[in-house]
Amino acid sequence: MSTGNAWVQNAFYLNGVIHYTQSADIGQGWCGLNYGRILLDSGYAVTTQHGEVGTDLCYPALASMAYTPNERGVVLAYLRSDSSMTPECGVISVDRDMVWSSKQVVKTGDTSVNILYPPAYPIMPERWGDYTGICRKYNAAVPEAWLAAAYGTNTLPVAHPGGPG
Repeated sequence: MSTGNAWVQNAFYLNGVIHYTQSADIGQGWCGLNYGRILLDSGYAVTTQHGEVGTDLCYPALASMAYTPNERGVVLAYLRSDSSMTPECGVISVDRDMVWSSKQVVKTGDTSVNILYPPAYPIMPERWGDYTGICRKYNAAVPEAWLAAAYGTNTLPVAHPGGPG
């Protein structure tokens, strides 16, 4: 399955640190998530990767989950698929020490993606999910993020609102 390229997918600046994410080759041709921080005062950069051989995790987006400007915890939205799983979207966090949390599935895929091909769409492979975004709700007392992501379906887009209650 093609996951495109490894360009930086999403980034934000907070208190002298650039936080960024992109897809990365985790080995044997499988795609995983790369998260990094660039500390602008020193020019020092740190990165960490997360992935699973046999599964593609890709198209990440990230948002701050800090309570204060000095904290560095983030949450990433991503898409996940493999040869036996329809594309789904999920979230995972990275704490201040660059430690990954467990993945959480947000929406499982219903079907494989086969809207444009065949026969009318001449480009293969079909693009299957390079539209992922997440943002922090800045007026929330407790850090909260809202996301938009693709998942495997052959129906028209539908909003799936989530949240407390």
